[in-house]
Amino acid sequence: MSALGSKCPHCGALVSMDKTVCTACGAQLTVECPFCNQQTFIQGNCRHCKASLYVQCPNENCQRTQLLSADGLCQYCGSALRG
Repeated sequence: MSALGSKCPHCGALVSMDKTVCTACGAQLTVECPFCNQQTFIQGNCRHCKASLYVQCPNENCQRTQLLSADGLCQYCGSALRG
């Protein structure tokens, strides 16, 4: 994905990876990497340490794998994805 060809994970609008908020919908475009604690664009891997930003919901009734969200909540059931 290029810096100019990334998509907002919330609305799908094209966004630049240097933005922190989507200009189309206002969604947060960065998260804190749970491995290196640096802010990174919401995408498959951290821009700094390259760790995967995909997480599994800890709720035993959900357990769906998804991209870590800016609010830290499961997009399917609302459970906290990290402690």
